Amino acid sequence: MLLSAGTASLAASKGKTTASLSELVKKEIAYPDFALKNQLNGTVDLYLLEGENGPSLVTVSDEPRLRTYVEGRVSEIEDALLEAFAKEQTRRFRFTFRYVR
Repeated sequence: MLLSAGTASLAASKGKTTASLSELVKKEIAYPDFALKNQLNGTVDLYLLEGENGPSLVTVSDEPRLRTYVEGRVSEIEDALLEAFAKEQTRRFRFTFRYVR
């Protein structure tokens, strides 16, 4: 059995939105095949940072291969993620990848 979960912190969403941050992540970022093969566990934190040129997403992780995977997926859905972060008024999302037998 595989578990891939994510949590948002400081979420303060009011009303119904088209797609929540959690729903978007569950749909677009799953436990990858290479992690299954290698029975990888780890966390990847995704931070929303405001800069002079607008918002940007930054990742931090204890497992470099999972970080690279999440960065690749994030780059493909970056606009939707930025919109979801803004709607939920949050600055951080944590992915937890666990291999469970």
